Amino acid sequence: MMQWGNSSTSGRNKTVYLPISFYDSNYSVMIAMRRTIDNTTNLTGDIYSFSKASFIMYGLFHATDSNNGAYNGGFNWVAIGRWK
Repeated sequence: MMQWGNSSTSGRNKTVYLPISFYDSNYSVMIAMRRTIDNTTNLTGDIYSFSKASFIMYGLFHATDSNNGAYNGGFNWVAIGRWK
């Protein structure tokens, strides 16, 4: 099953609740930052906890030509896993 969604904000320990629970916690998640004004941004995000109904993202971090640090803007996500 494939699920997707978005969040208008990010931050440390952001819990994302899935629309439908997976069969178990063995699924994959991909996160993509919603860019604002800086098109040179590189992004990394860590997901460290999965349950069959949600995942916790540790945080989004960016690096640009002018600054580095935590990113609090929105992101999109896609999750793929077993259903039933």
